[in-house]
Amino acid sequence: MDNFLEEAVRRKNPLLGSVLYVLLWVFTVAGALVAGMYLTLAFQMGAGMWMNALMFLLFGLGAYLCFRYKDRLRTEYECSITNGLVEISAVYNNRRRRDIITFKMKDVQGLTRGDDTALAERVSHEEGVKFVKIALNPDAPAYLVYLVRGAEKFLIRMEVSREFAHVMKIYAPNTADIRLDEPEAEA
Repeated sequence: MDNFLEEAVRRKNPLLGSVLYVLLWVFTVAGALVAGMYLTLAFQMGAGMWMNALMFLLFGLGAYLCFRYKDRLRTEYECSITNGLVEISAVYNNRRRRDIITFKMKDVQGLTRGDDTALAERVSHEEGVKFVKIALNPDAPAYLVYLVRGAEKFLIRMEVSREFAHVMKIYAPNTADIRLDEPEAEA
């Protein structure tokens, strides 16, 4: 039986994103129409032909960029673990998926709470460590994951639920430095 856990993080208040999404659609259509107008004017021989061609390029590029990046306003993040394989992806407008990072828990060398600085200090003295910050859920606690995959080394700061971190702990190798327990309060 597969051991599977998935978390999806969406915006709490999507109203502003929805308004901006509609505005980008309006700018896309308007920019394309204005670019088409300047394209027809650019083909007419006259004194302002080069200026019309430049305006066509500017409005056409603006319309293209609005069309290309409008889906990023409706981004949700998914983090899943299946039998020790952790996958973190960004899903744009429920249509396009981009993998942020995928790793196997057997490659993890350390897993600690985000406020535990011992792992970060130990890793900071090593060369070639790439820092990856994955801000999935600002309401969840932060965890540090030290990952060695071949010659690549990563220090990943991810914000996932405690349940997700404990499932990660199940699949971490015994040689990994794992500290997920809450610090004891001093009296």
